[in-house]
Parts: sequence; C-alpha cells; structure tokens
Amino acid sequence: MAKKKVKKKVQSEAEPSFEQALASLSEVVGQIESGDLSLDDALGQYERGITLLKTCHAQLSRAQRRIEVLSRIDDDGNATTTPYDDSEDESLEAKQQSRSRRRTREAGEGGSLF
Repeated sequence: MAKKKVKKKVQSEAEPSFEQALASLSEVVGQIESGDLSLDDALGQYERGITLLKTCHAQLSRAQRRIEVLSRIDDDGNATTTPYDDSEDESLEAKQQSRSRRRTREAGEGGSLF
C-alpha cells in the first residue's frame, strides 16, 4: 500500500504567528535594553530573541516566495498563478543548518576568534 504524503502546514502549531513573534521580539529587546536583567537572564532573553527573529525571517521568506509565485507574468502579459509548494522551505532550512554547522566547524578549526 502506498503511503500518502502528508503536506506540511505553512505554520506549525508551536510556531507563533508573525505578529506574535514580532511583538515578543520587541518585548525581549525592551527587557535587554532596560539593563535590569542579570547576565544569565539577558543571555536567555537574547537566545529567545534569536529564535523569534529566525521565525519572523522564515515567515517573511515564505510570504515573499508566495508573492513571487502569484505575480508572474507570461509572454502575453497575462498574470499567471501556480500553486505554492512549501516543500522547498524544508530544503532551504536543511541547507541553512548545514551551512551553520560548516561555519561552526571552520571557526573551531581556525583557532581563536580574537
């Protein structure tokens, strides 16, 4: 029996909406800028901010690709649309993670950063 391919949701249930992530990121920045946090708390908020920033960037990238797909013009000047396939997002994320691991390895092999 052939397995059915389950299409990935554009936004997972654990991932906040763009607006929620942006609002949370703004709160994180405000807390860090206030100077009232301990070093450990500030680092924790910084890490949370980076995660939120990645979420916002990924959602903006998906939106941009959808707009590009929906706004193509054919040779006759007619707008064309093609179904948006978000399976490309997974391969882009995998490439980004691979690149990040390479950079981490290269920085470790090169010795001190300073």
